[in-house]
Amino acid sequence: MLTMLILSCNKEELKPTPFSETEELLENPTGSMDFVLSSEDTRPGETADDSRTGCGGYLSGNSSTPGFQVYPLKSFYVSGCSGSQTRQVTVKVQSLDVPNRFRIKNSSGQVVASSNNWLGFANYPGPWGFNISGPGQEDITFTTNSGGVFFLEVETVVSVQHDTWLASISCSCLCNVSYSIINNWKYSEICWSTNCPATMCQIFDVDFVKGSSYNNQQISVNQYGQTCVRYYGRRISNVTLTGISIGGCPSNNITNGSIVQSTY
Repeated sequence: MLTMLILSCNKEELKPTPFSETEELLENPTGSMDFVLSSEDTRPGETADDSRTGCGGYLSGNSSTPGFQVYPLKSFYVSGCSGSQTRQVTVKVQSLDVPNRFRIKNSSGQVVASSNNWLGFANYPGPWGFNISGPGQEDITFTTNSGGVFFLEVETVVSVQHDTWLASISCSCLCNVSYSIINNWKYSEICWSTNCPATMCQIFDVDFVKGSSYNNQQISVNQYGQTCVRYYGRRISNVTLTGISIGGCPSNNITNGSIVQSTY
């Protein structure tokens, strides 16, 4: 028996088409793809240094104190996405004067993302080596399932000039489109599911153990929903997702198949 659970905003359970006791489940391969549906700003949260920022906000720092130093942590607030979507956060950091190194930590102090190394330019030795002439900016990206407060840690070494750095924060919600395949002695079935707050159009190719493939199959899946396609007398060997678009398909284009379930 195949069991699939998808959570919507009102927490309703979506149940797949039931099978009779005489049906034999031979295999259940699955696949999925994450993608950005939209960018969103969130409400600001207080930070450790009394500044306020969140998604869509900015952080900055500067210092003229000589030597190696770690700035006081700069915190920012990230809210979670609706339903079961994952929040993707991108922090664009820039080293403007002397080199900097950046880390992002969660509320437990664990590093969740960091710059590849030191960023910026220096023609003198430091913790980066004899000199550094790398990029002055970088996008640091991480994901979170529940949101919360995160902290930006910045290091620098001030020598012949002062240090200035900037960071901007952007957030998006990652939608997930997934599918499962059911092969039994009567038919094959592909069940498409999404946790997106919008109707999606899936475009896919399907290959069978015997017989020709069906290409450019198009089917709409309702927001937070599931839609299944059933092919009688065929056994699926492979499914390739070739395209996703926001909004329903102009028409559900299913070759020699029937839509047997649509829930939301």
